[in-house]
Amino acid sequence: MKKNTLKRAFAALAVSAVAASASAVSAIAAGPAAGQEYNLNGLDPSKAATKPTLSLTQEKISLEEAKANPTRTIELTVSGAAGKYAPTGLHIDYDERLKIVEDGGFYADLGPAGKRLSQEQQGDGTHGFFVATAASSDAGQDGVLWTFQLTLPSDVKGGDKFPIEIAYRSKQSAEDLFTNGDKDLTGKEVVVVGRSLVVGKPLAMMLLAKNATVTICHTKTKDMAEVTRRADIVIVAAGKAGVIGKEHVREGQIVIDVGINVDENGKLCGDVRFDEVSEVVDAITPVPGGVGGVTTSILASHLL
Repeated sequence: MKKNTLKRAFAALAVSAVAASASAVSAIAAGPAAGQEYNLNGLDPSKAATKPTLSLTQEKISLEEAKANPTRTIELTVSGAAGKYAPTGLHIDYDERLKIVEDGGFYADLGPAGKRLSQEQQGDGTHGFFVATAASSDAGQDGVLWTFQLTLPSDVKGGDKFPIEIAYRSKQSAEDLFTNGDKDLTGKEVVVVGRSLVVGKPLAMMLLAKNATVTICHTKTKDMAEVTRRADIVIVAAGKAGVIGKEHVREGQIVIDVGINVDENGKLCGDVRFDEVSEVVDAITPVPGGVGGVTTSILASHLL
């Protein structure tokens, strides 16, 4: 796979002491971009028509302010990409001395720039989290895409610096990506699992209209794993929980889970065994938080 080096943005909260005569504050400028190898699976960012600029809040505050209001709101802003993006995936890393304000498993709030996008987020280690967006059309706008809150330590001192980074990294669980992907389905091999009149058959027709090479799998398909493994994209709408596992996929694939089921513990789940499949494929939509959000946004667009 071709490796590409992308830049990662840098921002910091700087806390400085309050001098006897006046507030002595110092700013921390954005640090130099630090390149990391990043697998884009053949995409070339230099050829992308959309080249967004991402930035994080940078603050300079007095020690008095840090003690009085230790929880700070950070904004992640997008510019130069209005109406040109929908899928994004970003890892946010913050100084281990900071504490994220978490709300029921949510680490960030989607801002105005992403109001027409569906979202997904998860924790990433002890001092980071992953956020992703998606939609059926390029509905992402310029402006604040995410906001999140970080709390300074109680023993904060004047001159302390707390870096926060947008880290572009290759992860086993999810690939960071903020560039316009290859949306041309011409010649792509797509396997649709399920032949219902609601999803499977009409979806196959839509894919054929985009010049994809389409195969439909169903309950009578022989060796379905062999069929699904050769696809570039696997779309699962079988209506059966966990019907697709790691034995059905390979590296380099995109998996879209359209299923919605309730497991034995009463929790919502898809047709794909997410935990094991996500460790293999390049990208996968979760359930809940994936296709369902896109469906809701499309329905809403017809009502508003």
